[in-house]
Amino acid sequence: MKQSLEPIYDQFYQHILSSTPALDPDLAIRIMQIQRSLKKISPSRSKPHVNLYVKYHDGIKLDKKVEEIRDKYPIQSSVSRWHDGVVLSGLMSIDNVQTIASDSDIVEIKGQANARHN
Repeated sequence: MKQSLEPIYDQFYQHILSSTPALDPDLAIRIMQIQRSLKKISPSRSKPHVNLYVKYHDGIKLDKKVEEIRDKYPIQSSVSRWHDGVVLSGLMSIDNVQTIASDSDIVEIKGQANARHN
């Protein structure tokens, strides 16, 4: 008897969503897929290049958040040109992204990930 994979995937997706609600689950899955692919090629270079847009609650000092992130991670960070969030770019593992997403001041995190190290 063949079991459908869709309910398993839906459960997995919901688990990701509930464990890090601010983080786009599709982005989290993409980062993990790339990490696993890169580990097969070169275990020492397994972090994908990730671009994140981090939206914070109103009233949060974005410049302060940028400085906190710069102090913690070797990635580029800046306030968006519309001053409505923070843009992050660099090599990040899913663990790095989850740690960033754990900030209670964050409303949502969206972005892109790819295997290129540019």
